[in-house]
Amino acid sequence: MEFMHEVGTFEETIQNEWYTVSVDNHGRLIHLERRGSGYGNIVCDPGPGLFRAVLKNKENWEDVAGSENQRYAIRVEGNTIFLTTGFLQTRDRKASVEVTLVISLDGKKIVFEADIKNNEDGLVTDVYYPCVGGISTLKGGKPSLLWPDCAGQKIDNIAESLGSQGEWGGPQVLKASYPGSLSMQWMSLVDDDEVLYYAGHDSLFHTSSLRVVSIEALKGRQVLLETDKMAFVRQGETWHCPSCILSLYKGTWREGADEYVSWCKTWRKPVKKIKWAQDMNGYFLVIAKQQYGDELWDYASLPSLYDYAKTYGCDVLGLFGWFDSGHDNQYPDLTVSLTLGGAEVLKQKIREIQADGGRITLYYQGHLMDVKSKFYEEKGKELEGRNIWDTPYYEDYSKSHASDFLSFFSKKKFSTVCPSCTEWHDLMVEKAKWVASFGPDGILYDQIGGMPSYPCFNEKHQHMHNRPSLSYTQGRLALLKKIHDQARTLGDEFIFMTEHETDVYSQFPDILHGIGICPPSRNKMKKAGDSWTSLSSSAPQMFRYCFPEIIMTLRNPNPFLDRRYVNYAIAFGFRFEMEIRYLGDRQVLVDNEQSEMALYARKAGALRRKYKDMLLEGLFRDQENIQNENPQVYCSLFEGKARSCLVLWNDTVTTQTVSLSYKNKTITGWETIDANGEGIPKEIDGDTFMILLLA
Repeated sequence: MEFMHEVGTFEETIQNEWYTVSVDNHGRLIHLERRGSGYGNIVCDPGPGLFRAVLKNKENWEDVAGSENQRYAIRVEGNTIFLTTGFLQTRDRKASVEVTLVISLDGKKIVFEADIKNNEDGLVTDVYYPCVGGISTLKGGKPSLLWPDCAGQKIDNIAESLGSQGEWGGPQVLKASYPGSLSMQWMSLVDDDEVLYYAGHDSLFHTSSLRVVSIEALKGRQVLLETDKMAFVRQGETWHCPSCILSLYKGTWREGADEYVSWCKTWRKPVKKIKWAQDMNGYFLVIAKQQYGDELWDYASLPSLYDYAKTYGCDVLGLFGWFDSGHDNQYPDLTVSLTLGGAEVLKQKIREIQADGGRITLYYQGHLMDVKSKFYEEKGKELEGRNIWDTPYYEDYSKSHASDFLSFFSKKKFSTVCPSCTEWHDLMVEKAKWVASFGPDGILYDQIGGMPSYPCFNEKHQHMHNRPSLSYTQGRLALLKKIHDQARTLGDEFIFMTEHETDVYSQFPDILHGIGICPPSRNKMKKAGDSWTSLSSSAPQMFRYCFPEIIMTLRNPNPFLDRRYVNYAIAFGFRFEMEIRYLGDRQVLVDNEQSEMALYARKAGALRRKYKDMLLEGLFRDQENIQNENPQVYCSLFEGKARSCLVLWNDTVTTQTVSLSYKNKTITGWETIDANGEGIPKEIDGDTFMILLLA
């Protein structure tokens, strides 16, 4: 095939009822306009180009084909622009890699696709496409970023906020991997009621990253939105880059989220949840024996631990470190602990909790192998994921609480399993049977719900399409389904839990443990929902709105439930969680048993259970169809099968006016943990939540 690369710079334009889009032969997006908006072209300074790639050339793994060095033949057919090139220009050479970029208008969607044909002896490792920007505003304001880290984060004035993080004036990058710390493939820029929605439609789930780049351009600080697909295109292959969708519209971020959910329904088939899992109010996580051998709770103490759980409104005991080696030690070679009481005592105490109306889950590790375990020495080395250096992907964990020696110098080393290995699937299924033999109500397999999807280069493994970037994602999907199917054979009410949240892996577990952003206490002087990063505040509406059927705990690494934490969990539909992990946690637990915190959590849990058909079994719908005149009061909608309610959260310390309405519904009454009334309340006390009933 012959490619013509014209000299000079020129552009082609496509348009429909909604958009005008122009691209030049350098591969730059130079014009993006929502027709009729009155805001004109949102591309302030065209970025370096829509496409760039990284190649492996002999021993060089970073032979970069920068977007600024490419030239394309360009043509238009109807509402589609095609850009083609017969080679990629790197710093020193012309790489024999053919690229076709396709940009088309499909109603209110701008669709980006690409084909990469590798004709040379090497790899195309990274494909960055589409790179959209630079953008400084959508309608005159300073756009915020909705970013799918964990359940969601919001960064105000993203261009300046991100740009200020560097010590020099160059580009600053916000990036994270998917599936992994990123729970979804979409993000949005929001400028009041003008929204730019950017979403991947990759139904194979290649290891990838989303990126936001802040650059200082001629017209000021701007952002670029990008995706990096780790494609690993081999010689002789033509790889089709999964679609990316761009939409620019007037409305709320939820309209973009609706598009994403619609696409997810083409592949996502969530399992039917077990009833008691839906009705869970709180998860009380206890480590019985720690990594370094400290035995904190024996099996005989389990009923008393459940009593502590009830004081905070928690109804499920999650037992970690219940095995002889202690937590995060000797995986997967686990045995019941004789020093903690032995198998028969464990079974007996589990039955006592169940007789008291409680539930209990037991822990197992689904991702890590201790490099000193017998299994690893005899079999595990064949199953581990390996990087480009042919060494394992290691992870280190230290659970020391009191010893700096242990914390600094004695981290436990683990190798990660490549989940494409079916031998590991078989082992995990067998271990589910073993765990179930002690009589618990479920099993929690740690980490397999969202740990990074390492590209595995072990050529002996059977990876889908022989592609490293599908090794962990597709392997983990198969593993999760097998564990779920096995769990359903272990009892009508036996549940399967795992850790982390992602759209792709969350199809199979009954409960997720849980989102990693916990609202801080007021004495930390942060806004509610501030994340562990310096830039952002949490926006869990992103994930909760898209996948409201998912049951998730709100991670809380404390042996108590703070009042603000409780309000946050109820407002967004998360289940409570407490973690009792260290020696010091024991005393805190005893000291706070009769505290105001425990009383508040218990009352809040009781109120949520009273309306469980909406607040536990219903669906979170954010502020859909709600007109809320007081931004100091957060309001969320929960839809049950037969009725709906609103939850108000006043996260200030002062009384706030209630001024809101819900489309086509009447507010008939309200209730807090201490009071109730008819109609619409005039105000809501500070630092509390309220339920409004609709008819």
